[in-house]
Amino acid sequence: MAQKAIIHTATRVIYCITTADNPTITANQSIVEMVTPISLGGGKYWKLDGSNNLVEASQADIDASGVDETRNSELRRLAFEEYRTAINELIAEATIPTRIKTVFQKYLNWINRI
Repeated sequence: MAQKAIIHTATRVIYCITTADNPTITANQSIVEMVTPISLGGGKYWKLDGSNNLVEASQADIDASGVDETRNSELRRLAFEEYRTAINELIAEATIPTRIKTVFQKYLNWINRI
């Protein structure tokens, strides 16, 4: 059985290597049959260049591919913090009516419990 790399189609970051005949992939993934076997060692994230050579993936490629679950969690947390900051800024805005501020405050209290 030939070695196959399951990659993120847009960035070519490698999700995994398999020798399965018909691996299951998602809509944003592709299968590349490797001519020469590769190893994903070294604790890094790898991608295939245009000639299917193994190269280290950039942080932008890793983020776009979603392969790093720890980083994904951090990016979601940062986005959520930006969202909460925006709501707090609306609550602090002097020109916004009190009734609207109350709604934003109640919403903020609710999302802080999640």
